[in-house]
Amino acid sequence: MSMSRSGIVQANGQELYFEVHGEGPPLVLVMGIGYDATLWTLAQVPALSQRFQVVIFDNRDVGRSSKAAALYTIADMADDVAALMDALAITRAHLLGLSMGGMIAQEFALRHADRLQRLVLSGCGAAPARVAFDPIRTWNWVKANDKSGEVFACQQFTWLFSTAFLRNKRPCNRPSVC
Repeated sequence: MSMSRSGIVQANGQELYFEVHGEGPPLVLVMGIGYDATLWTLAQVPALSQRFQVVIFDNRDVGRSSKAAALYTIADMADDVAALMDALAITRAHLLGLSMGGMIAQEFALRHADRLQRLVLSGCGAAPARVAFDPIRTWNWVKANDKSGEVFACQQFTWLFSTAFLRNKRPCNRPSVC
């Protein structure tokens, strides 16, 4: 039988909303900028919780977690993950980071290597060309200036898809995948 629980923990000066699903080796999923943990529940949690104790959470400033009162960095968010693990009595875990969550996971690997079992990165920047991207500055601007979320959506669209893809004006011949 699969175990599930959720709640709020105090972690690194923040209140972080979390959910734990399944049993087995701990696997912490770190979401990207501006999205809460519910995106993981569509496909990843049901599949991964059959083999792992899957921990999902809302990063600070997102979803059901607390709003940050001061400026912060990706390193602070990596320490949030470590503090969340402490609160859940998880000594070591596999860590999967998506987009900015991958940047957080990379920083976690540097700061807390002894707590890391395996690192899985998906859609995140690690090359020098991506170093100039400051997701925290972007997110702070979005929160202050984009109440409708329209600018954020456009920014995400251009971040997720290449210029060549966005400029492609050919009609799609396969509507089921367009």
